[in-house]
Amino acid sequence: MENMQINRAALIEKFPGKGGWSYIIITEISPDFRDRFGQVKVSGTIDHYILENATVMPYGNGKFFLPLNANIRKQLQKQAGDTVLLKIYLSRSSKMAETDLKEILADEPNALSFYKDLPENEKSHYLKWINDTQNEETQVERIAKIVNDLYERSRYERPIKAQ
Repeated sequence: MENMQINRAALIEKFPGKGGWSYIIITEISPDFRDRFGQVKVSGTIDHYILENATVMPYGNGKFFLPLNANIRKQLQKQAGDTVLLKIYLSRSSKMAETDLKEILADEPNALSFYKDLPENEKSHYLKWINDTQNEETQVERIAKIVNDLYERSRYERPIKAQ
């Protein structure tokens, strides 16, 4: 699912030193879109230049940077210090995050409560099982099984909390 995340003027900056990368700082990206390495895949435009599946990398302090190689700068006819119109769309990862699973479990309060009390390694096991497949239909089936499993377990068990 893609949605417009950024639509603003952006300054092209450059890391100091010979061979320093040119880039645009991005602060508007939510943690939900990051992959396990902290990177984010985006599409959109920089002025008239079309970005497809570009990688935005962590910059620090919650910020990201979008590298602009020489080819992009040449097509834009821009360099460090120039301003461009940046329109970015984010693609949510097909990976299930714990916040996503909790949101789904919210429809079954007993299952959610049971899940919250599970040890971290068991929570991780559920998420790993969902994310071990790239097939969306299989992911949905696994999520449904987990919801049912947690609901049934909530009726008969008490989780052993990690010490």
